[in-house]
Amino acid sequence: MKYNQHELAAIVDSIFNSLREKYNKIVSFGINGCKEFVAALILSDFDNSTLPYINHGLDQVFRGSWGPIEFSSFMDKVILENSVISYPAWSRAYRFIEKNHTWLEEHPCSEAVMNSSYIPKSRFIRS
Repeated sequence: MKYNQHELAAIVDSIFNSLREKYNKIVSFGINGCKEFVAALILSDFDNSTLPYINHGLDQVFRGSWGPIEFSSFMDKVILENSVISYPAWSRAYRFIEKNHTWLEEHPCSEAVMNSSYIPKSRFIRS
């Protein structure tokens, strides 16, 4: 499924803000992790069987149990073991997001929130 910038921004904002409200936490994936977060959202729309895994990974991040690296490793495992999407296709999707959606670098999901008392600094350093 292809999204224009407006549609994708609305989806990212909706889900990111919903998770922030649910957990009452300000969370950052870092610049690269934000792209993976967005790729995961698109994947869940394309391959609905991955939704429970993606939700689990996002819950872990917003609970503070995982940082961007753990989320990335988890998503690699989801792709390799539980998705109809091949790993090369996942990598191409990430690169497409990186190239065509540079606005994500300014989105709150990519900001390193170093001054927050809610987040361990060691988990959310820009990658």
